[in-house]
This record gives sequence, C-alpha cells and structure tokens, in this order.
Amino acid sequence: MTSTSTNDTLCQSDDNICIVREFQLEIIIVPTVLLGLTLICLLIICSLLYCCNQERTRASHRYHSSKHRHTQAHHRTHQHHNTHPQHQNTHPNQHNTHPHHNKHAQHQNTQPHQHSTHAHHQNTHHQNTHAHHQNTHHQNTHAHHQNTHHQNTHAHHQNNHAHHQNTHAHHQNTHAHHQNNHAHHQNTHAHHQNTHAHHQNTRTHHNTRKHNQRQHLRGIDAPPGINPLEHEELPMTVQTRRPTEAAVPQTSTERPLGDFSQVIALPSSFSIQPSDTVNLYRARMNNRDVILRMLKVTASSSEKQHFLDFASFLSRLGPHPFVPAVLGVVSVQPPLALVVEEMKHRDLLGFLWECRQDNSSIDMTEKRIFIMAGQVASALDYLHSQSCIHGNVAARSVLVGADLTAKLWGLGSAYRRSQASSGGAVEDMELRKWQAPEVLAGRSVSQSSDVWSFGILIYEMVTLGDPPFANITATELLQYLQRGKYLKRPTTCSESLYSIIRSCCHWTPQRRTSLTELIRTLQAGERSANGRTVLRVTEPFNFDRYKREAGIGEAYNHAVF
Repeated sequence: MTSTSTNDTLCQSDDNICIVREFQLEIIIVPTVLLGLTLICLLIICSLLYCCNQERTRASHRYHSSKHRHTQAHHRTHQHHNTHPQHQNTHPNQHNTHPHHNKHAQHQNTQPHQHSTHAHHQNTHHQNTHAHHQNTHHQNTHAHHQNTHHQNTHAHHQNNHAHHQNTHAHHQNTHAHHQNNHAHHQNTHAHHQNTHAHHQNTRTHHNTRKHNQRQHLRGIDAPPGINPLEHEELPMTVQTRRPTEAAVPQTSTERPLGDFSQVIALPSSFSIQPSDTVNLYRARMNNRDVILRMLKVTASSSEKQHFLDFASFLSRLGPHPFVPAVLGVVSVQPPLALVVEEMKHRDLLGFLWECRQDNSSIDMTEKRIFIMAGQVASALDYLHSQSCIHGNVAARSVLVGADLTAKLWGLGSAYRRSQASSGGAVEDMELRKWQAPEVLAGRSVSQSSDVWSFGILIYEMVTLGDPPFANITATELLQYLQRGKYLKRPTTCSESLYSIIRSCCHWTPQRRTSLTELIRTLQAGERSANGRTVLRVTEPFNFDRYKREAGIGEAYNHAVF
C-alpha cells in the first residue's frame, strides 16, 4: 500500500510536464510564499514596536506634565503662604521679584534701548491687572481656585478661607500675567536684537559703501571723508595766520601727480593773468577732464599760504550747478594743486568769437542768450546769498561746458577783496568799461554794481563779443555816463534783451533791477524767444582793435583762472 502511494507522487521519467511542475513548486513557489510570510511578520513586529514606543512617549509626557503642574501648584501655594500677611504691601514687589522679571532686570541693564519700553509695559500691565482684579475675574475663577486652595493650604487658611480664596486667585492671575508679560518681553527682546543687528549691518554696509565711493579720491585733500564729486562741500576755512606762515594741510593720503592721467601742460596764455608761481595742466581724473592749477615747488611760504587760502575761499562758496566744481586740493606734499572741472568751450568771450566764424559748428540764437544769461544770473544770485560780491562779471569770467551750460568763474578778485581791508579799488584785470559808475568814482563794489556788469555781459552776448563803449576811452567813461549817456542798442539786439540791458545799467544803483526780478524776466523771455534765427555779425573780428577798444593794456587770451 505504501509502495503504491509513493509511486503516485512521483512523475514518470518521460513525463516532462510533471517534472517541470515539481521544479516550479520546489524552487519558485514555496520560497516565494515563505519570503512573503517573513515580510508580513516583520511588518507586524515593527508596527507593534512603534505603537509601544508611542505609548511610552505619551506616558512620559503625561508624567512630566503632571509633575510640572504639581510643582507649579506647590510653588503658588508656598508663595501665597509667604506673601499673604502683607499682600497689600508686597504686591508691587512681587511683580519686580518674579523670577522672570529678574531676567528682565538683567536685560534692562544690558539693553539700554529697551529700558523705557520694559518699564512702560510693567506700569501698564499693573494698572490693567489691578482694574481687572477689581471687576469680575474673581467671580469667574472662584470655583477652580477654591478647590485647589483648600487642598493645598487648608490647614493654614482655615480661619481666613474667603480672604485666601480671593488672594490666591489674584496670585494665580498675577502669575499668569507675569508669564504672558515674560513671553511678550522675550519677543520684544528678540525683536530688539534683530533690529540692533539690522542697524549694525546697515551701518556697516553704509560705511563700506561710503568707503568704496571715496576710494578714488585718495590723496585729494578734500579732506578725508568728503566727496566733492558727490557735491559735498570741502570744509576748509580761510586761515587767520600771518602771510609768512606756511599752511598746515589737513591729514590725508597723498596722491602723486602720476595718479592723474594724460597730464598736459597748458601755455601761460591760457590764464587770464599769467603767474610766475602757478602752472596750469589739463589732465584726466576718474574718467573726467580736469584743470590742475599747480603751485611751483619754488614758491615761498607766503605764496603757499595764499594758494591754500584761495582754495579755502572757493570751497566755502559750496557747490552750485552754475559755478565750476572744485574737485579737490592736493596739499599734503609739493607740488600743491587745485583740481577744477574743465569746461570744454573755455570762456564765453572766446566762444562768442568762434560763433562769428562762417564755419562755426555752434550757432548763437536769442533763445540761447536767454538761457545762458539766466544761468549766470542764478550763479550770481547764489554768490550774493553767500555774502560774496563778484566784482568782475564779464564774458571772460564765464565758462562754457560741452552742453553749452554757462558757469560763472573769475573769482580771484573777489578773494583778494575778502582779504583786503578796502574793496573799492578797481584792479588791473577788472576792466573799467565793465564797472558801474559809482565804482569808477571810487566806491566799493556791491550787489548793484554786479547787476550793472551783468547788463554789460548781455551786451557782449548779443554782439558776439564786442567791447562796450567802443568809441569811449576808459578814462573818459565816467564823464560820459555822468552826462546821461548809455549803451546804444546793437543791430543784433531785440527789444526784450535791450530793455534788460537798460534795467541793469541804470545810473542810480537803487533803480537797477534786482537779481530775483532779473531771473524771472530771463525765464519769461526764454519761453517766448526766437530759437531759430542765428545771430550774425558781418564785421570781421580784429583782436588788436578789441584790445584797444576794451581798454586792455597788454595782450592776453581769455580764461580759466
């Protein structure tokens, strides 16, 4: 029987299908089933371990929470027991001696900025808590605190049960308030720390940005910390030392002459008044064209003092859009140099003479005259507001930029007047034909005399550089004006421009127009002026005749300084 059963389970030797099925059953299906059962068991075991771990975590959390609540209840009972007899007297002190507020007291000592805010919160919260305790809060929390209070302090408070209930509720509320206040101060402290860090970062970034901006001015005694290229004023003052004393330059990092690129010496004729102590150079500094007014190394101490005082005088005038910018002073070691922006078309007088040429690339129109005259008037009004009388207003004292902006210069005589005790004398370079009659008579220059000279400037512009009173000698001019004579209207001058000339060149200083009114008139004239008709002067320009008619004793070109 056994032999028969065994034979039934075995495959015939030639039954390939049966052999394959037995192979699949033994090699593939059975191991696969066993592997699946193993994985299921592992998954069940992991789930059980995870659940046990979670249960232990929750139990531990409940234990710590219960212990924490018990500790707090014990602390409140103990604190209440100690402070109850003198609760009314010690209530303010409780707020200050709370453990959280001890931390805040330390925070107040280390954070002066937050002291007033913390005190304000304390006072405000005490007032609100006191009012709150006087109202309905005791009634709402009475039942809860009664049970807790009886359990913890029954033996001690048996005779004063009602009083202890109210006091205990007050302490619990105060403690909750302290906790909230502590959280609030922690948030405030974190906010102040973030704000403080932000301010420090901002200040560091600001200082770094300022430093980066001014790296290109190293060696230019502006002095350090001042960026003239950003139109910051050079804070130099006129020296009060005797002329024989040398100026003591302010501390700075010296920039050698080599730091200026493309330095080219200019001829002495470039200056209004050639000097034996000063050389002029054209150069490039920080990608802009500049003029270097450089003092010779052989200059004396008094000449050095004069040079630095003149630079100080220019810096005190401050920046103005229609006054050439003083970019710096090299004053640490010789050679001393004054750095001024270069104006492409140089002085207005030479610019007007170029406009006479047939092949000139620039045309002068009536509208252009109104624009440029308005710019000069604005600069002159600014100088007057700085208590500076120019005293030498003329086309030769105006510089023209690449964009045809007119800027008032020629301040050497104004500086010399500021150093002298008397300001009435007419200097050699202040040509008499541009001066007001009262100045010719020996009086001091004034704002009114500058207005007279401004009228002569407009005459130069409409005539494209003709001198005023061409047929009158400089020595006869005062008598000529005393007889009631005045400038004749040029053929190229419109009625509106000639009326401005007459309002400026009135014999009586008090009757001359003010600069404020003059600026308004020029602005109104600019809006209605002819901007298409080009001014033409048919008579050819003769420089020798100009020198004679203008009263110039010796040849000079026009100028920058």
